[in-house]
Amino acid sequence: MYILKSDQAPDREGSDVSPLQSLNILLVEDCFDQRRLYARILVSAGATVQLECNGQSALEMIERRHGAHDVVVCDFQMPIVDGVEMTRLVRERGHDLPILGLTAYLDAELRQEWMESGCDLILEKPVKPARLISAVLDAAAKRRSGQPS
Repeated sequence: MYILKSDQAPDREGSDVSPLQSLNILLVEDCFDQRRLYARILVSAGATVQLECNGQSALEMIERRHGAHDVVVCDFQMPIVDGVEMTRLVRERGHDLPILGLTAYLDAELRQEWMESGCDLILEKPVKPARLISAVLDAAAKRRSGQPS
């Protein structure tokens, strides 16, 4: 487990640009380069990001730190437990935190299976930084307001 935090650096005009400030995100991605890229995007937007590299370790972290995460961003294709199975297990264990899926291999069957397992939104790779930040912000806002994701 690694936790990355933003240094909250101000933008060029001196005002803080941190749309994800105060959000704790669990990022689950087995590919080192993609994990580093997505973490950098989220941290630069103000989030605190916890990193896990497979669905099993993420599930264990969610159980151990119940309520500590605002949003989970997870890859589909991972070793040990994939994104669909992890999502299903998270929901079976009663956790309602938003889960945003990431995949480069999206087809109608996978989309249906993942959404039925309890995924709130699926983003196709490559994900543009603004889209990732917007999706996380929307999911966190809906959760805080009590709306379904």
